[in-house]
Amino acid sequence: MRMKYISCFVLLYLVTIIVQAAELRIENGYVPEAPPVAPVMAGYLTLVNTTNQPITITASRSDEFKRVEIHNMMMHDGMMHMEKQDRLTIPAHAKVSLEPGGYHLMLINPRRAFRAGEKIKITFVLSSGKQQTVILPVKKTAAPE
Repeated sequence: MRMKYISCFVLLYLVTIIVQAAELRIENGYVPEAPPVAPVMAGYLTLVNTTNQPITITASRSDEFKRVEIHNMMMHDGMMHMEKQDRLTIPAHAKVSLEPGGYHLMLINPRRAFRAGEKIKITFVLSSGKQQTVILPVKKTAAPE
């Protein structure tokens, strides 16, 4: 009987961990392949908040880069500018897309060159203190026209 209770407790604990980890879902993530000497790369993905509360990313990092930052492209005095964001909040039951021309990841000073087919691990630090690691594939992309 005691083993049954322990088994139930362990199962409940594992389900709780899985539910907590799924609070921020990642969709359509990728990093465009860049020239081997590129000092920065970009990362794109959609962040989906599956909870009833907003989730705020307060930091990003990767062992593969000197720095990982969230940036936003915005118009200022008729010119497009890129601005570092100290925080990015995903409202409850909402999506925020990091895509070309808007919010995106700046992967600064890669420690090596990345080729299509490789994967890059990035960790987001949340205001709750939790961390969530995502894996973004490196993809060949068409040159902009």
